[in-house]
Amino acid sequence: MSLERREFERISFELSANYRVFLQKTLKREELFYGIADLVNISGGGIQVRLRDVAPELLKDLLQDNRKLLLEFTMNVADKPVTVRGKVAWANEEDTANAGICFVDIGMDEQKLILDYIDEKLSKKQTE
Repeated sequence: MSLERREFERISFELSANYRVFLQKTLKREELFYGIADLVNISGGGIQVRLRDVAPELLKDLLQDNRKLLLEFTMNVADKPVTVRGKVAWANEEDTANAGICFVDIGMDEQKLILDYIDEKLSKKQTE
């Protein structure tokens, strides 16, 4: 049994978001794939998603460190658009591709917005 060591609290976050896959070194110049993901949960360090219509070959590429692929998501957090980039930390393919995305190069403003949103949701949950 493995112990999960997460730096940030994770909460459910059900939302659909667009995502794009880029080569890391040529971000915004060489888009490789565009799709829709269903977000499952969120933390200050990453998100869990179900990638819709992702080809098995692309999923394998996303897991290979030497490919340097990034995913970019735009989502609404507390009614504000937030764009984050991340790398796939894990994935498995069933009917849909479930994946854990670790944020990379996240701005302090974006991370603060996410962390404040999580704190607010956890506070409301504790008072219920």
